[in-house]
Order: sequence, then C-alpha cells, then structure tokens
Amino acid sequence: MHCVNYIIMSTNKLCLLIDANHAMSSHFGDDGMDNDQPNHLQLAIECATKLIERKIFAESPDKIAIIVFGCDETNNDMHDGEFYKHINIVRPLTTSCYNIVDAVRSIQSGGSTVSADLLEALVVGLDLIVQGSASNDSRQLILLSNLRSPFSDDNFDDIVSGFVDQNVELVVVNTTGIKVNELDKNSINKDVNEASCSTSKSSDITNNYHNLKPEIRQQVKGENLIKKLHEYCVSTVCYSFSNLIDELLVYDIKPVKPTAWKVNLELSPDFSIPACRYVKTKESRPKTWKKQCLTADSVAVGDSQLAGSGDSVVYNRTYTSADNEEELEPEQLVKGYRYGNTLVPFSQEDEQSMKYQSMKCFRVLGYSKRDTAPRHLWLGDSAYILTAPIGDRSSAAILSALLHTLLELDLVAIVKFCYSTASSPRLVALTPVIENNSNSYFSVIQLPFLEDMRSYQFPSLSAIARQQPAEHQLSAIDNLINSMLMDGTGKPSERPSNPFIQRINHAISQKIIDPQSEIGPVDEKLVSQLNTASEIREKSERSVIKVQSVFDLKLVSQEKGKKALWGDTPINPSVRDDQISPIVDSRKPAESVKEIGSITPHQDFITLIEQYPDKLTQLSDDLFIMIKRLLADSFGTHSYSKCIDCLIATRKACVNAIKAKSFNDNFIELKQWLLANNKEDFWNRIVNESIILISISECSDGIRNEDVNELMKSSIDKEDTLAMSDEEDVNDLLSMME
Repeated sequence: MHCVNYIIMSTNKLCLLIDANHAMSSHFGDDGMDNDQPNHLQLAIECATKLIERKIFAESPDKIAIIVFGCDETNNDMHDGEFYKHINIVRPLTTSCYNIVDAVRSIQSGGSTVSADLLEALVVGLDLIVQGSASNDSRQLILLSNLRSPFSDDNFDDIVSGFVDQNVELVVVNTTGIKVNELDKNSINKDVNEASCSTSKSSDITNNYHNLKPEIRQQVKGENLIKKLHEYCVSTVCYSFSNLIDELLVYDIKPVKPTAWKVNLELSPDFSIPACRYVKTKESRPKTWKKQCLTADSVAVGDSQLAGSGDSVVYNRTYTSADNEEELEPEQLVKGYRYGNTLVPFSQEDEQSMKYQSMKCFRVLGYSKRDTAPRHLWLGDSAYILTAPIGDRSSAAILSALLHTLLELDLVAIVKFCYSTASSPRLVALTPVIENNSNSYFSVIQLPFLEDMRSYQFPSLSAIARQQPAEHQLSAIDNLINSMLMDGTGKPSERPSNPFIQRINHAISQKIIDPQSEIGPVDEKLVSQLNTASEIREKSERSVIKVQSVFDLKLVSQEKGKKALWGDTPINPSVRDDQISPIVDSRKPAESVKEIGSITPHQDFITLIEQYPDKLTQLSDDLFIMIKRLLADSFGTHSYSKCIDCLIATRKACVNAIKAKSFNDNFIELKQWLLANNKEDFWNRIVNESIILISISECSDGIRNEDVNELMKSSIDKEDTLAMSDEEDVNDLLSMME
C-alpha cells in the first residue's frame, strides 16, 4: 500500500482533476472493457471518493479541491470566452468532508459534442493549487483520466515551468498505469503527436498505430504527453484505476504523534539518568461512539449531513428503596461490594484511603539474566521503548554504555515502574535492543507479580515413546513448513489491516452517504487479507496431503454445549514414569547435579546420595520438602507418580544407611500435611502402593510393627474433618463480629 500512504500522508494541498469527457463514459472493446463493468468515469469517481474518505477517517487537516473537465459547465477564473472552456471548479481547496464526497458522486459526463483540453485542465488545476497554498506547502495534482481527451501542446514549455518552479507533483491515475521511463530519448524534442509511435506500451500497438481507432490513438498521445512531462523533470507518479481501488479499500486511521513520557531512570538514590519512554506498538481500537438523538423525519429524507443536527442524549438515573420503593437521593447512597454473602460498604473516603499511594518513578531494582524474563511471562497490551531525550548527549552516552554492557553480559534490568501518583506500581524489564547495528534502545517489558502467575503443568509432548514422530513424519512436516513460507523469507509481504475496524469504517461511510440503505456484506478483498494466500495454498497442497497420509488422523467430535477445560482428561495414575519410554534420556550427568530439582527429583536424590553419603538426613529432608511443593502445585494427580518414586527412593536409602528415624519423622509430618491440605487421595495412593513406615524388623532404629499399623491409619475421618472446619469458620466469624 505504498502508493496510497504516499498520496495521503505527504500532502498538504491536493487537487483532484477528474476527466468527464464523453470518452470516459463510453465502453471500447479495444482495451478489454465489458459493457457490464463500470466505465472509466465511474472508476475515476470511485477512486476520488475513496481518496477523500480516507482523509476524512484519518482526520487529516490537508486541503483538497475538485475540478471536473469535459463537463457541460464552465466555472474557472481563466476562462476568457475562447479558452479553458468546459472546466468546472466544483470545490475550491477545503478540508475533507462528506459534502465533497456528495459533489464527486454527482459528477456526470458531458455530451458527445463537449470537449475540454487536457493541458488546459492541468493549467487550471495548477493555478488553483498554487493560488491557495503557501510556498512551503506540499502540493499534489491528481489527474484521473483515461487520457483520451484532446489537447494542444502549444504552451507545453510554460506548463512544465509551472510544475517545476512551483514544486507541484503530478499523480496520474489511468486505465493501465504508465511506465514513465519507457519514453524514447530521441523523441523528446519532437512534437508529442509525432513521438506517439515510438513510445506506445506494446509492440502490437506501435506497429499498427495508424490502424487503431481514434480513441485509442488519442490515448497513446496522452500517455506520451505524461511521459514527456516526466522527462522534462516534472515529478510524476502513475497508477492504474484497478490497483488504486484495491489499495484504497483500507481506510487510514488518524496518525498518532509520538509523545514522550519523560522520567529519570534511577540507578541509585543519588544517581539518575533523564530518559523518555515511547509507545512503539499499540492495539488500535475503533473510535468510541457518541449517541445522539435524530428525528425520524431527517433520517427519512436521507440527508447525508446529519452530523450536528441531533440533540445529545441525556441519561437520568434514579434509585429507589427495595423495601418501600421510596426514591433516594444520591447523597443518601454509599457504594457496597458483595464478597460471598457479605455486603461491604465503602464510602468515597474509604475508597481514597484504600488506594495504593505511590510516586512517579522508574527505579532499577537490580539486574538479572535475560532468560529470567521469558516471552510467556510478558504482560501488557502495548510495546514500549526507552531512549534518551532528543539532543541530550550526556544521557545518550550513559544509556548507550548501560545498553551495550547489558547486551554483552546477556542481562536485563528489573525496574519498578509507576506512571503517576494515581497509578499502581508495576515491574518491568529493560531489555537492550540493537537494530541493523545502528538503531538502539531499551525494550520495556511488563513482568507479572506473584498473583498474575498461573502454575499450570502440562504433560510433555515428547515424554512418551509412542508420541515420538518417525523420520518420514518429520520430513513431511518440514516440507509443509517450507511450502508455506511467506514471500520466500518467512515474512509477510505486507501487514494486513484489522478487518473489524475496516468493517466499521465501511459501514459508517455507507450510512453517511445513504442513511436508509442496508449495510452490505463484508468485502471479499477485506476478508481475504486474513486467509491463506492462493499461491501459498496451491504450493502447499501436496504437502498437506502428504501430512494427512503419514499421520493417523481421526475426527474428534465434542459434545455440543460442553466446554473443553484443561484437566478434563487427567493423566492415567496407573501409568508409572518408569513405564514410559522417553525419547531422550532425561538423566543429568552426575557432576551437574547440585541440588534436588523438580524435573527428576528422585534421580537427583540418588545421584547426590552417591556423592555425599554422609548427608543423607539433610537430603532426605530436602526431598520431602520437594514432595510437598510438587503436591501443592500439582493439577489433579499429575505429580503423584513422581512423588511416589521419591518416597520409594528415600525409604530405600534410609533402610540401607540404618537411618529409619529420618524417614519416619518426615513421613509422619507428610501425613499430617496431606490431611490438613485436603490431599487424602494421595495418602490413599501411598497406602495402595504399600509404602509404610520403617519397622524394627527392617532396620534396628525402626518402630514397632503395631505402631506402624496404627500410624498408617488416618487419624481424622472425613466427616470429623468437615465438622471441625465448619466449627472453626463459625468461631472465626464470631471473632470478627466482636
């Protein structure tokens, strides 16, 4: 969409020059036009309408003018009775609005006897845009024509001088788009009509120029005129109707001027660096709606200029008592928030006191490895960057030194961030970024607090041997990915627009033009932006078929109305970890094990016992602590098998080392912890696995067999546990009320 952004964003004064000569409204078979398709004038009107609408939705302050030539009317300051006839200034330079759209949509072609000179129309447009703008304004003259209008090049040199001296750019939109660099250098000094044969766009037309219809011959002359203007240093850009209409399908949004949030980056209480934070990427949302009252008569008339004609809607809210339906004044009310069955009142003073008081700050708390802030921990709905204030060389030097040092050490800065005194504090990470070895800045990434974390544990995709893909399956997936690479480099050729926002803009535009019309369907070209490109779909078709053939795919039907929640399919507790064949041996080298981890705790315990047999008691205590941690974070029975393996490993080690007391003490404490934390199902799992206390018959410092049997029983029945819990809740509630 480079051409559209070029037209819309870089223009201060713009003049649309629309050709309405009879040749624009006729269908000619020579250029492939079908009588059922829009004629050239309709295409020009559509292009002009979309250009103006883009400026309206972008809320552009640029001025735009409309000139029509080849119409029945004549309205321009240069008309002297003989020259500059049938050139009508429909709208002088003014800010874009739907009045201009209405004027463009009402343009009609002139009669078959009406003709306007193309070069004279360019002169009128050039004069209008120069007279209505300052010398430092950017100026563009957009010609929408099939270039079949007659012209006389008597004043060609003066026109070239006007474009060059006044720094006016010419944008030409015609049927096919002109390649302005194809003009024969030898024909520059010739008359435009004489140069036509040597510069036509195809060899067939060149060889048969004199056999063409007059309309097509005139079009070739018009194209050569544009090429010659370009060769005479007139800044010229050319597009075709069809390409421009496709590009103009997407409306622009109002450009956002970058605004800096100025703050001092505090490295210590006595040392801070001035810095600026900017928004780099932010989700664009539709403008908020402001409801207004409109009379039914005004809508029925179909007036497209309804803005400002309605009355603002006023909402009145009343409160009544639920007991006697007595109307209450706002001063008699206080906000209440329901927590469970309790209604908690909060006055305005309470709400102010409850707010977290803070100060605007951007303070470095410390530095950490980059991998401590992985992507799945990033929060926020926008991307920010931090850089030095413009022109502050001292701050830029210090920030640059900090950036390169962090980049070299693979570190990030952990920062306390508070936007203002009314904002709650946040944690962010400053990540150094260098783009193209020149553009450098800190990426500001919001990090989660403890309450923001979700401790979900999913079974590994590659933990079971039967899930390991075979070599031919890996090859099929590899071919599929290669066949679907975008633009051959893995990058999309152009970034699509948000279809939700564009759909709203199209609907608003349609209702403004015709309030009584029904909103039409979504444009297929808009929908296709988020569909797989046809060339990628064709290229990957064979790869998709191959993937379907090498994998055992089955149709899985979900029950209607039932949501599939994480954990609905629990891991089969009967399948032990030692019964699963891993793809890769997950055991770590003995020298790399320094402590008991959460991935393979029982293997870590065995490895450490072999290295430090005299630390069995401490390692056993650590292993039981890990068991409690795994059970506390476990979703359902996910970690139960791993914990059972830990109990078996530590029991065996304590029996062999004749340290039964270490195991028995931790085992009894674990039982009490399980019952207190509603983990009776894991205790039952222990009993079913026949993992018991170490008795004196197994180890000299074990306990008696009868004590083992007694302690293995649950000391608190489930009903007693529930009753005690209810009694404690009642006592706590009474204490709070006192």
